[in-house]
Amino acid sequence: MEVATKWDRRCLNTSRDADCDSFDRYPVSADAEISALRAELMQAHNRIHELEAESRSAKKKLDHMLRSLSEEKASWKSREHDKVRDIFDGVKESLNRERKNRQRAEIMNSKLATEVSELKLVAKRYLQDYEKERKARELMEEVCDELAKEIA
Repeated sequence: MEVATKWDRRCLNTSRDADCDSFDRYPVSADAEISALRAELMQAHNRIHELEAESRSAKKKLDHMLRSLSEEKASWKSREHDKVRDIFDGVKESLNRERKNRQRAEIMNSKLATEVSELKLVAKRYLQDYEKERKARELMEEVCDELAKEIA
């Protein structure tokens, strides 16, 4: 007697194969019904495959959309970063210009302060010279008046 192997349809343990074995037990009059059930089963398998393919396609589309969204987000962040950097550079440039202008103004202020100080000294000397000349003139006038009194 020959031992049954795993390839023998009657010895398979899977539920699908068990169902197929049960089909073989029905009389020939049920063949049409069995054929219809098998056709329906094949349609169900085909529909499952279609749905799985649609699911894979939808997943690919979703992955593509997420990747595109991620790239767009990275691009947007990069543009915003560039805008902020440009604004920062503009403020930095403006600050440097203002610093240079302030330094120039301080230099001019220092020069003007020196000139004012020198002008004050010159004015003081002129005032002192004027006072000396006035006193000398007054003294001369007194001497001239006394000489005129003595002569007269």
